[in-house]
Amino acid sequence: MNFQLITDDTALNTLCIELKQHKWLAVDTEFMRQDTFFAQLALIQIATPTLAVYIIDPLSIKNLIPLWQLFSNTNITKVFHAARQDLEILYQQAECMPLPIFDTQIASVFLGLGDQASYARLIEKLCGENINKDQARTQWLDRPLLDEQLEYAAADVWHLAQAYPILLKSLTPTQRQAIQADFNNLTDPSLYRTEPAQAWLRMKPSSSLSNKQLGLLKHLAAWREEQAVTLNQPRKWIVNDEALIQLAKRPVREVQDLHKLNQFDGETIRQHGESLIRVLDKAMQDAENWPVAQKPITLSHEQQIVLQVLHAISQQVAHEQGIHLPNLTNKHELTALLLQQPSQLNHGWRELLLGKLLKQFINGQSHLRLVHKNKHEQPKLSLSTSAVDI
Repeated sequence: MNFQLITDDTALNTLCIELKQHKWLAVDTEFMRQDTFFAQLALIQIATPTLAVYIIDPLSIKNLIPLWQLFSNTNITKVFHAARQDLEILYQQAECMPLPIFDTQIASVFLGLGDQASYARLIEKLCGENINKDQARTQWLDRPLLDEQLEYAAADVWHLAQAYPILLKSLTPTQRQAIQADFNNLTDPSLYRTEPAQAWLRMKPSSSLSNKQLGLLKHLAAWREEQAVTLNQPRKWIVNDEALIQLAKRPVREVQDLHKLNQFDGETIRQHGESLIRVLDKAMQDAENWPVAQKPITLSHEQQIVLQVLHAISQQVAHEQGIHLPNLTNKHELTALLLQQPSQLNHGWRELLLGKLLKQFINGQSHLRLVHKNKHEQPKLSLSTSAVDI
């Protein structure tokens, strides 16, 4: 496998002009994100449909605008595997979103590989080759890079460019349409913008938090987000989630009172104690902007029974498709579907694999039965499209 290393502005500009002729490009990135808030882009790899491979060194090139323009060219599909982190770093670097995209990890759900199929597993199934992962933990920001590091980086997109046409051919038009909804979600810029006022939504606080506690948490999370961006440090290096949630539940008035909270150590209090108290004071004065705590949804006895059936169907589908059930659906999404509220089960591959089945059952268009294939296997749930009352 041959590849070309691009390390200067002239070579990059020439390459981007050449790559415009292709309908799709396989793309991968190498980056480091161990001790920073923002990922540090180290390499960008591109492979063409003819399996020409290029490795672009962004640390050596002053003007990357031609590359960002290439990625923004809507006539060229950019093919990734597990695209979210690649899209995040490219968007934050260029402030423009690569469009359109194709994510082979999402599409591989229709190959029976589950929803989190590794790149190695995908390539083994589609191309019959084993991927060498020896350099997966390499220090990509070091220069000069060794030959084996560059060969590893090149191999990733070389294999991806081989796998994509095979995978695309295996999909039905309905499956392609379904995953397009997931691709559209992935390329929503709001996923990758740093918005301190929305930082609390990324956290997983208890559903029992009051309006006041949610209001305090919103201010605390916004403060931490601003600190993390300013210092370019991981959020947990500032204050971890558990500590902020505990402080929102048990707000204190003085710095010394932070020592009473078991989630705060002396170093955190020394560095950020006074700032945290100021944030709490400000949040207390902002009551009119506190989020409203969601009230638990109360289902009727009949709805609770139906919800249990929906969960059983979901378990069956998850097992058959090799998908971890929490990644397919959960009680909240099932409840929303039952009550005809917005749900992930109304979009993308989740709708195609599960949502349509559940909606048929809810609307009385199908019924459940147990199927016994033979006496040596456990019976399984099956949905029939002939409706009957239950």
